[in-house]
Amino acid sequence: MIRDRDVTFRCDLAHPLAGLSTVVLYRTAVPHTHLEGTGNALARMEEVRLAVSVSGSDNLLVMVWLRGLHAIDPFEAQLADRFPNLKVSDRTVFLHSRKRMGRLLDATGRATGLVPFSLPQV
Repeated sequence: MIRDRDVTFRCDLAHPLAGLSTVVLYRTAVPHTHLEGTGNALARMEEVRLAVSVSGSDNLLVMVWLRGLHAIDPFEAQLADRFPNLKVSDRTVFLHSRKRMGRLLDATGRATGLVPFSLPQV
């Protein structure tokens, strides 16, 4: 699976310690004919941590890590410039995350514990 790239590994980091204190989740809409190209281009941007197509009128979900609240407007201006077909429908700003990928985080973003994933009992 690794050889065929069906599975990839990632290394996470304490984003506050890297100077990336602000996480923004964008719900966006793109015409279907531009969805794949826009998603691929967004995924290659340095700030973008996640770009996935989803069902519904807001068909593209984008998560970015930014250097602070002051970086939101310039980032959104860059989106408008590069992706004229992209419409930001909603945004959620996260200033601190207590858990990511099953890891409990301290105020600096370092892992301090684990909350194991489990399947629901059927």
